[in-house]
Amino acid sequence: MRKLALILTVALAALCAGCASDESQSGAPCPTPPQFAYSEDMARSLDHNLLPYLQGQTGAFALDTTSPQITSWISYSTLRWSGIPLRDAVVWFSPERIHFNGVVTRILPFSVSVQFHARVWLEGTIPQFVIEDACLGRSVLPAWLKRLVQRIVNETIQDYSPYFQLDALQVGDGTLSARGGITR
Repeated sequence: MRKLALILTVALAALCAGCASDESQSGAPCPTPPQFAYSEDMARSLDHNLLPYLQGQTGAFALDTTSPQITSWISYSTLRWSGIPLRDAVVWFSPERIHFNGVVTRILPFSVSVQFHARVWLEGTIPQFVIEDACLGRSVLPAWLKRLVQRIVNETIQDYSPYFQLDALQVGDGTLSARGGITR
């Protein structure tokens, strides 16, 4: 949570300092995210699969999810756990990429919309994460700030890598599949 607050504070400071926003290679770095209908059934199904691991269960795991299911699960989780500083989150998948859009609340004195598009792949048993585009509100984050956020995410993944391993990771059009183990 503290790292997220640091990231958002630095991003806000950079934007306020007049960092010029640059267009991404795609020409639309902050597109309108897709809309998925909330499904409590899908959310509960994913929650049923994830909850044992979130509560400390170890061993092999398999995760197969879709963009609508993970988006519903995030909404379901924010309704159940009021301390999650997030609302209106949407996660969607495209080949080798994970996309996120949402409003971060209660970390700063105001709410802020955040969007990122990242390429992910498996290097050995550790996921790698490269931010291709990121926005705070409708402003594109400058390259140095994207690299900072990317470094923090990858260092966090590295810090937790002794406790989990991924044997397979596939991110497709609307789907994510992961296989591995949790050792805690």
